[in-house]
Amino acid sequence: VQMLYADAELSSAALFTFDSNLVKGPFKKKDVAFIYKYPNTLVGTNITGANMKKYMEWSASYYNSYKEGDITISFNPDIRGYNYDMFSGLTYEINLSKPAGERVENILFNGKPLDDNRTYRLSLNNYRFGTLLGLGLVTMEDRYYDSYELLQDAGRISALIVKYVQEEKGGKIEPLVDNNWKITEVDLESPFKETIFNMVRTGELNIPTSEDGRTLNVKALNVFELIDEGVLKVSTYVVQTGDNLWAIAEKYGLTWEELNEINDLENPRLIRPGQTILIPALP
Repeated sequence: VQMLYADAELSSAALFTFDSNLVKGPFKKKDVAFIYKYPNTLVGTNITGANMKKYMEWSASYYNSYKEGDITISFNPDIRGYNYDMFSGLTYEINLSKPAGERVENILFNGKPLDDNRTYRLSLNNYRFGTLLGLGLVTMEDRYYDSYELLQDAGRISALIVKYVQEEKGGKIEPLVDNNWKITEVDLESPFKETIFNMVRTGELNIPTSEDGRTLNVKALNVFELIDEGVLKVSTYVVQTGDNLWAIAEKYGLTWEELNEINDLENPRLIRPGQTILIPALP
């Protein structure tokens, strides 16, 4: 919608509410209001590749950095979900092993690296255009399109969505996923994963929210922290002469990789008699 009406090469948008959704069936104007609740208008602005990268880094600060033992990805409690933008027209990766400001990698436009010195046409809503003005990434002179100036209320993005579905899609839309970006350098697998997820499902374990309750999932569920807190139960096995990690894992229905991860062994091939091995209590 945004790229079409602003004649743009790139686009950015946020998910305004965590429960935004469209179900199969008739698509009504109230559904548009559910997925796009604000009266924003559409802006097209010129932006350099260098400043586009800064904008993308600003957005990626929404995530908390990954640490070993995390089995979920979490969000910065000081940043609202509507301030996390996703981008179209580019492919990119967000490396959560790195600190905020250094995360966005491998940004490609039409298969080639984003050019710091080139100017690109970006479509976004008027609220985010104001953000970029405040960050010094664009100026008013960079703005080349304003839907409200041209169309007044018919230029609101919610109205443009209706127009797009009716005129461009013949009144019918289907779910499409670009898969143009991904999160990297995280390992969310753990032998405890299903146990922890079941505890969340049954209410035994809560996913933290910000103090004011407005930002969800502000702290990752971390295996090592949950063990230290006594939330996750583990048993122990004392290594006997002739044991190896592979045989111990098989005895408990695990893999040696899982035992190695939980015990943070320096060398899984070298365990010694009398050494204590933590065994996860699986469901």
